[in-house]
Amino acid sequence: MLPQIFVRAADARPVNIQDLLPSDIRWKILAFLGNLDESRLPRVELLAKELNEPTSFLRKYPVEGEVSRMFDIITIVARNKSNFNYLSVPDLFRPHWSK
Repeated sequence: MLPQIFVRAADARPVNIQDLLPSDIRWKILAFLGNLDESRLPRVELLAKELNEPTSFLRKYPVEGEVSRMFDIITIVARNKSNFNYLSVPDLFRPHWSK
């Protein structure tokens, strides 16, 4: 992964993508959601719903029933930090405010 600086939506702090991808035995899933506006949000919510299904790979191979112990989801959205509310992103794509 080439170095790239992103602004984290939760605290407006610049973060290098490589700092979000430590080698910690978990699979990294980078979800590039694009410009998450009102017209695109229903499709992202549908994707989150499908990934939460018991047949999804996220739920099929859990470790002690938790997705985050095996998979680390990093969500990247193309929006201006001044007019974006990261709480509009479905819960699955924001497992922790630092991601």
